[in-house]
Amino acid sequence: MKFKDAVKLILKFEGGYVDDPLDPGGETKFGISKRSYPDLDIAGMTKEKAREIYREDYWDKLNCDALPPAIRLIVFDAGVNHGVHWAARALQSLANVKLDGNIGPITAAAVGELNARKTLLRYAQKRKDYYWQNRMFFRFGKGWITRLLTVVVESDYENTQIYLK
Repeated sequence: MKFKDAVKLILKFEGGYVDDPLDPGGETKFGISKRSYPDLDIAGMTKEKAREIYREDYWDKLNCDALPPAIRLIVFDAGVNHGVHWAARALQSLANVKLDGNIGPITAAAVGELNARKTLLRYAQKRKDYYWQNRMFFRFGKGWITRLLTVVVESDYENTQIYLK
């Protein structure tokens, strides 16, 4: 999956402006939170600015272009949803490399040696477990799990459709 397709799906999930008092991110638009970007005018942010942030601070920081296409979306989405450091360390744990939170050439090469479909499903399991441990699961859990399942299907569409028929 390419960035333009991945970010289109992320923006669909993240929607527009929200200021939910139960969301620890606080004021949020297109999934970009005031907590993470305190100097940014969240309410006035454009989709173009959100795409730019997603490209630089998530996709590029997670080195998604160096990952197998089938896991790019789930790693990118995890970075958006759980944080870049968590997303990288979760992938590194599956690749059995140093957990430094940085997807560099060593991690990318190790991930490239893995079965992409199995890695996708194992990574999804890690994310599900992480969600279930979150104290806000009662409030946001249904949306998180729906999002995760959608990401898995979109990441490995061809193979997943076999099981959904």
